[in-house]
Amino acid sequence: WRRELPAAPRWGPVLAAGKVWLAGDAELVAYDPVEGAEGAKVSCGAVAAEIVVDAGRLAILNDKAEIFIINAESGEVASRIAGADAGKPPVLAGRSVLYCDAKSLMRHDLASGESKRVLSTSWMGAFTSPLIVVDSQILFGTSKKGFVCAKPGGN
Repeated sequence: WRRELPAAPRWGPVLAAGKVWLAGDAELVAYDPVEGAEGAKVSCGAVAAEIVVDAGRLAILNDKAEIFIINAESGEVASRIAGADAGKPPVLAGRSVLYCDAKSLMRHDLASGESKRVLSTSWMGAFTSPLIVVDSQILFGTSKKGFVCAKPGGN
């Protein structure tokens, strides 16, 4: 199969909940991987970083520094977070989302909807890479301190 698109894809494809998701200029769209039929559409603005997939959820960062957490089965937006650092995709971590803002590493609790600072990073300079999590440690690059490994509550 082949599908005509209104614009070239920005990010994807990724597989989540048996659907192939692709980011266009203003939305995230699900397709059936066998038939190519269009499924759920999420109006989220232009996706500005890699699409993140974990446990039946998608996370995207748009060009307005907003993070959308999306149920991959239904296509419904489960949470929306403002104020993220542009270009750095979030990390889905269980019931939380880790993300960068201009001067901090942040944790958003999906159950309560609250965001809290995990670590002030202004003294480290700007984030220069996406975050990764390994054994409860968060690793990332910064402009002043290079490669950093932080363990929230332990550093």
